[in-house]
Amino acid sequence: MKNNVLIVDDDELFSSSLSTFITKSGGNAKVCSNAKDALDLIDKETFKLVLIDCLLPQVSGVELAKKIRKTFSSKMLQIVMMSGVFNDKITMKEIINDTQAKDFLKKPFQPNYILNYLDSDTTSEIENPTLNQTFTFYDNILKNNENIQDYLALINEISGYDLLFIISGFVDIKFNGLINLVDKSNSQKTKIEFKEGAIVKVDSLDSQSFIGRLLLSRGYVLIEDLEGVLRIPSSKKLATRLLEENLISPHSFEEVILDQISIRISKLIGEQNYFVSFDYTVPEFKENAIEPQYLNKYFYEWIKSRIPEEWIQNEFVKWYDFVIENNKNIRKDLNLLSHQEDLSNQISTDVDRINSFSNLLKLYEDKEKSVNHILLFLLGRGFLKFTQRLAVVSDEERFVRLQKIYYRMLKMNKLEIFEMMGGKKIFNEQDIKILKIEFEKKYLITSNPKKISGFEEMINEVKKKINETVELFLDSQKLSEYEHSIESQKATDKLKYQEILTKVRQQLSYNQFAKALETLIEVPDNLMLDNKMFYYIWASIGNIESKANKHKELTELEEKFENISSDQKLSSLGNFIKALILKSKGDIINAKKHIETSLALDKNFIEGRRELNWIQSVIDKNSIKENSSHLSFRNVVGSIIKSGMR
Repeated sequence: MKNNVLIVDDDELFSSSLSTFITKSGGNAKVCSNAKDALDLIDKETFKLVLIDCLLPQVSGVELAKKIRKTFSSKMLQIVMMSGVFNDKITMKEIINDTQAKDFLKKPFQPNYILNYLDSDTTSEIENPTLNQTFTFYDNILKNNENIQDYLALINEISGYDLLFIISGFVDIKFNGLINLVDKSNSQKTKIEFKEGAIVKVDSLDSQSFIGRLLLSRGYVLIEDLEGVLRIPSSKKLATRLLEENLISPHSFEEVILDQISIRISKLIGEQNYFVSFDYTVPEFKENAIEPQYLNKYFYEWIKSRIPEEWIQNEFVKWYDFVIENNKNIRKDLNLLSHQEDLSNQISTDVDRINSFSNLLKLYEDKEKSVNHILLFLLGRGFLKFTQRLAVVSDEERFVRLQKIYYRMLKMNKLEIFEMMGGKKIFNEQDIKILKIEFEKKYLITSNPKKISGFEEMINEVKKKINETVELFLDSQKLSEYEHSIESQKATDKLKYQEILTKVRQQLSYNQFAKALETLIEVPDNLMLDNKMFYYIWASIGNIESKANKHKELTELEEKFENISSDQKLSSLGNFIKALILKSKGDIINAKKHIETSLALDKNFIEGRRELNWIQSVIDKNSIKENSSHLSFRNVVGSIIKSGMR
């Protein structure tokens, strides 16, 4: 048979799922787990393609490929090497040269890459692999629900942003099992457990407890009670001790447990990459879990607090032309958020706007506020989806689209441009060239660019950027050096901007609010540095005390505060900033509570002590006035009574 494929891999789940995919696509796949069995099969049968994992037991995949090449030329039999371990481009190139392999696929890869090496009549339902997989995770998980283990076996590396979409899909298919994550940068291991779609636990080696801070910030426990419990040595968990002493209610305990699960998940979301695997062991307990009906609230918080606008805009670039359609009955499903009225009201208006446009390009031409975070929420929860259908656009619209792409490119390095082109999982020379052709065909070809002023020049500018990027990726040595220089620059920039934030902190300590705002301008908006937004709010509040439009600006600052991640808001500084907002709004009593929480978390916080003294003096003055009013009232009543008695 023309499309006979041999898969040689000792990962049974991966081999089985890949074999199923090839069979469904019109091929014929055989599987074995070691070099000896592979050589025996090749002697007995004719194969068009052999997929070989580099790390096989006894005889390595590389040695197996070399043995195959002694008998079969590349014209007789194609070899594709695979690995989830070897990922540097120099090693991959060496393996391709040594084995005369057609390609090297770094796991995970989209399975329809394999179709490139089979006959053209072999087809697949899997979406275009050159499009970033982030926005296809949710749909693929739902579509493959019946064969979920086969689908998940093809995934062994994700980004922190991809995690959002996997969690969303798992909740909606009522998944039972675990997500196992290993952070590639520090080997930190984390497990996220699901039972019937509920998120029941997030377990990490350094799982930080937020229980105490959550209880204090929510006002569920008094500082003196918490400190009293902590003074008594005990091996029991803090929450258990507080419950036993009747210092907190079971309801408040359940609420903070759910918030703690949410915080731990939010800390996993970001640009870091993970090795991922899946375990189908059903957790024993389902107490204090984030149930599916409450996911929307947490999901939106994760997006707003952890995903930069810049990242969303970069990811959306390659989807400008694709039709957006309803994946669910949005209005009906949003009605389920009635117990989360603030969230429902917040997104309803934007949902109506998004529904009135067929694609991103038309939506972005609308002059109203950006809807990127709302749109990402709707995509991530499956309310909307990008289709593979291109919207009908005019040359004028193509020009607008190309301008947007170009101006985004000006802010990107070549690694980011390559990802924007859809090249996240592309490795070999042939596919890089195909990627370039596809991108140019999609965005740079138009019927008559000369009829629109500046269109031809814009095409040439974008082509120049694309050519420079492709040239870099075709040279593994230069690419390695470039990647190193980008990482070094990022480290240098981070240190530089942290030093600027240290300067801002000093200015705030001296109440130099205007200077602090001027200094903060030096820090780019797209950098999500710790405390940056806290300092901005602090400086802004100090700078608007005497302004006439104080109420409007305070509302905007309060919204910015709410969009900060929960773990940061629970810190000493977070409680201090919340107190400043409340104080500026005239809520002195609650401001005092947050200042006291701030000082309980950091007794050396001088500015917090200063604010507490000021707030207490205001409370004392108000108390004296109140007493004076009562005294005056009693005197008046007494005089009237005495007059009457006369």
